[in-house]
Amino acid sequence: MAVAFVDYGEPLCISGDNGGAICIWRASSPLSAEPLKKLQEQQDWRYSGIHALAVSGRQYLYTGSGDKSIKAWSLQNVLVVAHENGLTKIWFDAKSAQEHDGAVFSACKKEKWIFTGGWDKTIKVKELSIDGDQIDAIPLGSITCDSIVTALIYWRGKLFV
Repeated sequence: MAVAFVDYGEPLCISGDNGGAICIWRASSPLSAEPLKKLQEQQDWRYSGIHALAVSGRQYLYTGSGDKSIKAWSLQNVLVVAHENGLTKIWFDAKSAQEHDGAVFSACKKEKWIFTGGWDKTIKVKELSIDGDQIDAIPLGSITCDSIVTALIYWRGKLFV
């Protein structure tokens, strides 16, 4: 249902399917029948698979799922989880904050900024502050939109919605 490309030392293709599997494939010849790594999202009755994938640099993979959640994955560990009720959890120190009134549909990261958008027709902007193994996401502001925010990408100094 979704695909992304990253050059993580070697070219990789990342796919997401309707069963919640995230597969990381080597994007070079010869192609393999088995992925290099396979991640599995937890599912509940609202779940309908991975609908969107985005990569931030070479470090993080973001998934948008049918349960209205946005998750950020490092290639080894989970970093951020956003829930359908608008709650976002940052897993280094188990902090959480109510980000939106309603489902979070999209998230993207550019350097130290995180942008999230969703059902409430707003884009929230936070700045990451990392001190050792502590991480904080400091709210910088929000942008009101005319419609529900379903996709975000930061490219060439601009945020596209």
